[in-house]
Amino acid sequence: MSTLAFPDAAPISAVIADDEAQLASYLEKLLQGCWPQLEIVGRAGNGEQALQLIRSLRPDVAFLDIRMPGLTGLEVAERLAAERSPGAAAACRIVFVTAYDQYAIEAFERAAVDYLLKPVTAERLAGTVARLRTAPTAPATADASLGELRRLIGALRQAPPRLHWLQVGVRDEVALLPVAEVDLDGRPGVALEADLTPVAVPPPGAALLPGLDPTPMGWQSREWFLGPHGPALFDRTGNIGPTVWWDGRIVGGWAQRSSGEVVFRPLEDVGSDAVAAIAAEAARLESWLGELRVTPRFRTPLERDLSA
Repeated sequence: MSTLAFPDAAPISAVIADDEAQLASYLEKLLQGCWPQLEIVGRAGNGEQALQLIRSLRPDVAFLDIRMPGLTGLEVAERLAAERSPGAAAACRIVFVTAYDQYAIEAFERAAVDYLLKPVTAERLAGTVARLRTAPTAPATADASLGELRRLIGALRQAPPRLHWLQVGVRDEVALLPVAEVDLDGRPGVALEADLTPVAVPPPGAALLPGLDPTPMGWQSREWFLGPHGPALFDRTGNIGPTVWWDGRIVGGWAQRSSGEVVFRPLEDVGSDAVAAIAAEAARLESWLGELRVTPRFRTPLERDLSA
């Protein structure tokens, strides 16, 4: 006959350690739904805080994010294990929360430790709660668990983290959207898994976009659509000015003169059809602006030259 580690009626205490407050709130909300007897007695935003909370509050369970500022979740658990006397039982059951890939998950399973894989779902959490409630409260003696943790830390150092999801938060709500790695003209990128369905290639088109456009400003590696045109289109502090796009790439820049005329300059040979399409787009923008005059806050070399 098995004995419950945490009986149904018994109050259970826990701490959550995660440097992302929204994810900590998200996990706490899920725990409230699947384990009503569990009381979150503390939350930590880094490894040092987590270590001090566990030492002072002595919770029954600690949910530790692997990657945190200062000490990692594994290093927190390692220090707690090292503080116990040889042969002593663990006073706090540790559950690691990880975004590592399958290589690291296999290391967790070999070490026989509890873990939750991000993004945490209610179904996964329910399974972890079931194991916590039925498994012994002391999963390993101090000497055995310390050795396992040190082997696990070594294994995870060989497994660089990969981006598996994007965190999107609105007020107290958080959603984790799964992503996949994609190739961007020879450079790595990510896309939402929901957006991987092939689509028809659109015909070439022209666009005149304003300064500080989020597309070039938001990319770390942007050579695949910017080409060699950065020095002419960015100011000294890294702000991009007005750009001319053709067929999904930046091919030049534009500006508005004091007369209201919208002028542009290609920075590469794009062909006569492209130049005609860009000229038509410039005329449309000039008509739309009318009497309005636009001067970018961050002036770039090409914009200054064109607007003179």
